[in-house]
Amino acid sequence: MAMAVAAVAAGMAAHADTVPTGATVTDVTAKQRYPWNGLVDITCTVSGIDGTAQGLDFTLSFVDPDSGDARYVSQFWAVRGGVKTDDVSVPTNGEYRLLWDARSDLGQVFYSNMVVRVGFDARSKVQLWEGGPCWRDEHRCG
Repeated sequence: MAMAVAAVAAGMAAHADTVPTGATVTDVTAKQRYPWNGLVDITCTVSGIDGTAQGLDFTLSFVDPDSGDARYVSQFWAVRGGVKTDDVSVPTNGEYRLLWDARSDLGQVFYSNMVVRVGFDARSKVQLWEGGPCWRDEHRCG
């Protein structure tokens, strides 16, 4: 899984890594909305997708360097053409915008120093029933 990092509170930091496909995520920024409404706008740049990176989805996680608390984020979306969508796939190289609902993920927990990590991972096939569309790999599932 590739990861890039941005600090939400005290400055910005970035780290890039690659997945086997060669895809890389860099230039991550994360900004809390003001006045605070629980939403965090995240931007990043994806490069290295050469056609072999099909089936990549964004992942989002955070760590609090002070406490060591780390979690994957579940309440986030991609923003494409100004519209929020559940489709968090990474189809091409370019700049992306993600929207995280931190209030839904964290509830009343407060962090004064948080590092947001943006990455991507390959989707895996999910077999829901015997004889279903993924049973004999007849269709792209995942």
